[in-house]
Amino acid sequence: MISVCINNYNYERFLGAAIDSVLAEQARTASPMELVVVDDGSTDGSRRIIESYGERLRAVLTANGGQAAAFNAGFAVARGDAVLFLDADDVLLPGVVDAVAAAFATTPRPAKVQVRMAVIDAEGTPTGELIPGRPRPSRTVDLRDHLRRFRSYPWPPSSANAYDAAALREVLPIPEPEYRGSCDSYLSELVLYLGSLVDLDVVGVGYRLHSSNDYFGTPLDATWLRTKMARLVRNHERAVAVAARLGVPGPPPDPL
Repeated sequence: MISVCINNYNYERFLGAAIDSVLAEQARTASPMELVVVDDGSTDGSRRIIESYGERLRAVLTANGGQAAAFNAGFAVARGDAVLFLDADDVLLPGVVDAVAAAFATTPRPAKVQVRMAVIDAEGTPTGELIPGRPRPSRTVDLRDHLRRFRSYPWPPSSANAYDAAALREVLPIPEPEYRGSCDSYLSELVLYLGSLVDLDVVGVGYRLHSSNDYFGTPLDATWLRTKMARLVRNHERAVAVAARLGVPGPPPDPL
C-alpha cells in the first residue's frame, strides 16, 4: 500500500491540482493507495479546498510548524507500507504509483524509490526540462559505503522520493525546529543505511517552478551557509547514531 502525504502551507493556488493528481492515480491504479493531506496552519483558503474533498482524503490540520512538522504529522496517520511526501505545488504524473509499488514489491530490502521529474511552470505547462536531465537505466544500488565516504548522493527534490515505512520509523521524527524546509536532505541521507535505493528511469512527478518556491530568490549569504553547515553536522550525528543502532559501519566521527 502506498500512502501519499501532501504537505501544504498557503498553496491554495496549487493545492487542488496536487490532490486531483493523486486521486486520479488512485482511480487508475490497481495498487492500494491512500491520500493524507496535512495543512500546516495555512491562512489562505487551503482548508476550504481540503474540506471540499470530503472522505476522499484524510485531512490533518495543524498549527504552523514547518515542513518537518507536516511530514511527522502525515506519517503519524499514514497506513501504507511506503510513503511519498508530495509538496502541494507539485503533481503526480500518470503511472508513477504502479511503478513505485512494483519497485517496492520486487526489490529485496528497498529503503527508497526515486523517480525523475518533469519541470512545469506556475500554470502547470511542461517546460521541457527534466530532473535529472539525462535518461539512465533503472537500477538498484546499495549506497551505504558511498554514504560513509561522501555523506550524500544525487537525489531529486522531495516529491520524487518514496520511502519504505519501516525505514522511516527508524529515522523519524524529523527535528522540527531545524527542518522547517529541506526535509528531503534529512530523509535521503539517513534512510539508505536501512536498505537499498531503487532509482527508476520513470518521469513520475511534475515539479512546479514559480515565484513562491522556497529557494526562489533566496540569498546565498552567510546565514544560508551557516544553516547548511549546521544541518550537515546534525545529519552526520544522526547517521552515526542510526548506524550504531543497526550494528553496521557508520560514517567517520569527524562531520567535516
